[in-house]
Amino acid sequence: AGRSVVNKDDQYYLMLTNADICTSGYFYQYARTLIHESTAISINRMTIPKHHLEFPANTNDNPADVHDLASNVMDQARFVLNHQDAHPGTTSHPGQDCYIFHPSLLDAISFGDLFVGYPRWAGTVDLVLKI
Repeated sequence: AGRSVVNKDDQYYLMLTNADICTSGYFYQYARTLIHESTAISINRMTIPKHHLEFPANTNDNPADVHDLASNVMDQARFVLNHQDAHPGTTSHPGQDCYIFHPSLLDAISFGDLFVGYPRWAGTVDLVLKI
């Protein structure tokens, strides 16, 4: 899929990430500001201890209610990240979880049989992209 945008439009970037990474609504705008002058970046997640968050009980499967509950937890997490000094235990995750890079790099590298998300994939991508 990435090769379909190579040399066609400079505004497109490819993102490789673990399946358990949940991005917030503003993630893509934020990532765009980070990669503005780069061809590749790595974004690592933060780990927030559960005791800093309140998880409201879900009483039904109504998608709107589930969305509201998830949004509430995301708002709490954003607050914790913005006030880390008052929330001890919030730490940077030791591994790499998300890579964003310009598809023109695909002409210079080959991922071969690399399975994205399988252990040690991130270290390999880190070396290949030289981030």
